[in-house]
Amino acid sequence: MTGAEALLLSRSTGSRVLPRLHRHVRWLRTIDGERFLYRGTTAFQLAELVRRNPRQADVFLDWMAANHLNVARVLTMCAHLFSLRPEDGRAVLPDLCALAARRGIYVLATVFVDTKSFPGMNFADHLAAVRTLQVQCPNLLIDPVNEIDHDTQVGDVLLPIVTGSTTGSPFGVTSQ
Repeated sequence: MTGAEALLLSRSTGSRVLPRLHRHVRWLRTIDGERFLYRGTTAFQLAELVRRNPRQADVFLDWMAANHLNVARVLTMCAHLFSLRPEDGRAVLPDLCALAARRGIYVLATVFVDTKSFPGMNFADHLAAVRTLQVQCPNLLIDPVNEIDHDTQVGDVLLPIVTGSTTGSPFGVTSQ
């Protein structure tokens, strides 16, 4: 879907469909070649907020839109700043993406955070499940790992998963 088609669809249905992004040399671009200017903010707890209090998430997303911000960086799991199990973070992403898309906002989901706090977790499955959500959420971008060498991460385990899954595809977008 081109950016123009997405805009027509959003006008006819009342909902907003954001065009998928791809990487072209050093720029993110929409499908029809328009440059995407990344104006983002950190919203680590936004997925948890959608789960607990969707109205507060609406207020935050409204603030982002009013300030012309178009990317919210969220965590899909967390143990130290706040508590968010990976399965709960994944489960809420479609709702969060829908709320964000209505305001023209992309969601940059950081997949791996505080991984030492989740023993026995299948990291490859978690990343694959989040990537699968991109099919239904065109405004979902992927940031595979937050600080891979941090004391809270099992970086030696994550590195092969992340590098094998993201070669040539930063932020989970296609290269052209």
